[in-house]
Amino acid sequence: MSETTGIIDDFDPDDPIALDNPEELYGPLRQRCPVAHSTSYGGFWAVTRYRDVERIMGDPETFTSSRGIIIPRNPASGRRPPLHYDPPEHTIYRRAISPVFRKDRLRRLDPVIRNLAVSLLPQIGENSEVHIEFFGQYCSRYTAHIVCAMLNIPTELFDTFAYHLELFESSQRNRDMTGIGRENRVLYEMCRSVVAERDAHLLSPEEDLVSALLLIDNEFGPLDRELVVGSLRQIVVAGHGAPALVLASSVLHLARHQDLQRKLRENPDLIPRAIEEMLRLHTPNIGFARTATRTVELEGQKITAGDPVAIVLPAANRDPEVFKRPNEVDLDRTEHHLAFGFGPHVCPGSVVGREEVAVALEILLGRTSTIDIDGEITFSPWPTSGPIYLPLKLVGTRMTSAKQGPDR
Repeated sequence: MSETTGIIDDFDPDDPIALDNPEELYGPLRQRCPVAHSTSYGGFWAVTRYRDVERIMGDPETFTSSRGIIIPRNPASGRRPPLHYDPPEHTIYRRAISPVFRKDRLRRLDPVIRNLAVSLLPQIGENSEVHIEFFGQYCSRYTAHIVCAMLNIPTELFDTFAYHLELFESSQRNRDMTGIGRENRVLYEMCRSVVAERDAHLLSPEEDLVSALLLIDNEFGPLDRELVVGSLRQIVVAGHGAPALVLASSVLHLARHQDLQRKLRENPDLIPRAIEEMLRLHTPNIGFARTATRTVELEGQKITAGDPVAIVLPAANRDPEVFKRPNEVDLDRTEHHLAFGFGPHVCPGSVVGREEVAVALEILLGRTSTIDIDGEITFSPWPTSGPIYLPLKLVGTRMTSAKQGPDR
């Protein structure tokens, strides 16, 4: 360990030990130093225990989202609703968009999700093999198309959005500042075109997020159009990256645990329970962040006003003080994970997030007899977690050759 400005550097968030399994880094840290400090990215605190994470996410007055929600902060990012606002401002935006995320509307997306899950998967003949890089060829495109459908983005733009979302996130993973700025500008321009079209032809605010934001009229007047653009850009990125990583991590987990793969193939009704365990074990967001608004003590550490604080969700979701056998899959588990957050910023898209991963696994398992790893895997660095290059060998089943269309 080294010392910088009098504060001990407890860990390195870019330690390669954390790439494949973040628990190897954060498990020991959670035990010996649950509120740890790193001098990386300008210095920040990392909170790893479930109860502390829950406290921070539930107390926006002490831990604000207004100064950035990711460590390191995206240099091309501005302040956009709803994620960069705290109550009571956040409540205005959340109240406006909540109807768009209601369960009955999102579940009407099921045919779209199911058709995408089938159409993007290569056809596999009976007992034949298909070799696929699963993250780029499937997960990233699949979740990009779904978030576009959820937001009523025109279908002719789905592939373009998918392409630039992946370029933007790849630039972030590679710390490519030029690429981040370029792709951020491209996404903003695309979102401006969507907002301009919607401004001219409003949809029902209960069915369309952009229309709901455009119709906000609070004590400060109508919402600035550029804020609407920024909000759309924010939600498109959030609705693409995390689900893609969870899906890739889930499939990798099944490839590494053939017994669970067989169990879910034989008992597809268990898939929703398995999804909860995949979300818990493979939570994709490591570097979610808040900023302290006042000096506060947490686990014996003095966090001062202005200090950035990372909410290490993968560590919290394996906290043995909350979860029995935290590193195992338990399809009967009743403890509640924090993969979708907690408090006022709990993810509104949790319904569609669960559904898109569940449908993809159902289709993939139903059309294969075996899913195997087929090469070296590359993992996302901090501030996200999961495979970003996932070569697989898929062996087809009789069902595959007989029926390629959606089930049900």
